[in-house]
Amino acid sequence: MARPRSSTTALRHLLDQSQLPVYVLNEHRIIIFCNHACADWTGIETDLLIGARCDYHTQPAEDPIKAMAASLCPPPEVFSGKRRSAEIRIPQRDGTLQPPRQAHCAPLAMDSLESGGVVVIVNAEDEFRSAVINPDEEFNAAALHQQLAMARQRLEFSYQLDRLIGESPLMRRVQQQVRLAIEQPTHVLITGPPGSGREHVARTIHANHGATLTTLLPIVCPLVTMESMQSTVTSFVKQCQQEDSLNTSALLLLDVDQLTLEAQHELTGFFSISSFQMLTIATSSQCLLSLAEQGHFNKTLAYALSTLIIELPPLSARGNDIALLAQSILENFNAEGNRQFEGFSDQAMDRLLNHTWNQHVDELVSVIRASCQQADSTLIQEADLPESISRTIEAESRPRKTSESIDLDKFLAEVESELIERALNEAKGNKTRAAELLGITRTRLHRRLQQTQHQEPDEAAS
Repeated sequence: MARPRSSTTALRHLLDQSQLPVYVLNEHRIIIFCNHACADWTGIETDLLIGARCDYHTQPAEDPIKAMAASLCPPPEVFSGKRRSAEIRIPQRDGTLQPPRQAHCAPLAMDSLESGGVVVIVNAEDEFRSAVINPDEEFNAAALHQQLAMARQRLEFSYQLDRLIGESPLMRRVQQQVRLAIEQPTHVLITGPPGSGREHVARTIHANHGATLTTLLPIVCPLVTMESMQSTVTSFVKQCQQEDSLNTSALLLLDVDQLTLEAQHELTGFFSISSFQMLTIATSSQCLLSLAEQGHFNKTLAYALSTLIIELPPLSARGNDIALLAQSILENFNAEGNRQFEGFSDQAMDRLLNHTWNQHVDELVSVIRASCQQADSTLIQEADLPESISRTIEAESRPRKTSESIDLDKFLAEVESELIERALNEAKGNKTRAAELLGITRTRLHRRLQQTQHQEPDEAAS
């Protein structure tokens, strides 16, 4: 007589017969089961998927299993006991995303207050029903998560993309310029206010050159003297010549607008050497060509470094990009494998959209990371934002005091009148004595008293 199978084995067998992809995650977001339909859908064998940890983010990953696990991650809210449906987009072998499929995510915890596992059942391709986004909810977490996934696929840049994410016309132009700098390596100057991500964009360009550029030497220009510039670049050039990598190396000149005139002259000399074919990626708070026209920068060097100029806009000029940037930074935090967050409440997002961001993207990163440390739920609430946000908004909401103009003649006349009155009181009405106290003649005092008497009726009439 055949031995009866256990209920667990029978359930696994039943799920494996399903034509719908099914997978199960434990409370630590580790995949502990996936059926054959899930393996066929993802293109990854079940043995490789089982054991992978799912973090809620859209960052690209070199490891295809990690990238797949991230795309399979259900909304973090499900792990706290709430049933949800979600759109799942998984990557294909060429890096593009498959069409979305609807997934039903059900918590396995017996108590909604307990942390438990999740079972995910994915609908068939032809059963997808895209959720209609209410215009008033364009910044909800699920919509931003999907928008971010599509934005990352469109950009196709490696390195973290916080500073390049955005759909505004200003950022579309920056993205096109960055792509041009990657496809056709040249001397690039990246300008923008401090905190806008100039170095970040510079390293993104270098990271995406692949085999074209292999070595990057960062030089912090405010700290460089003429002597150190000469020795640093000369040493680097010799090293590249020995490794036969001169044509594939580049200098990263950070804050090049703060380079001393002597160091500028020294760097200019390298460009006059025919064998010096090294590319440069420079960052600056101002356009070097404008500085050169004003006589504040070496003109020859300014033109040499400015073949392609990429101007990063201030964060306040990027409009609704702030919402997508905030979601991107939040998901970068998720990718570190710590706590998982889905997005921001409407009130919290309103606060972020209305902040001035004087320190630009760097400040946004700092605010969101601080909020993640403070938050108790999977949504960042208004109360989780740092006090600096609320203080700034409260200060801006107060009406500014208007500066009052001063009538100098009237003010001086009032001062003179008060001094004469004091002198007369001190002299007990004696005008000769009062004139002596004021250091003027009695005739002048008498004339001033007459002028005052004539002015008072006029002022009263007006």
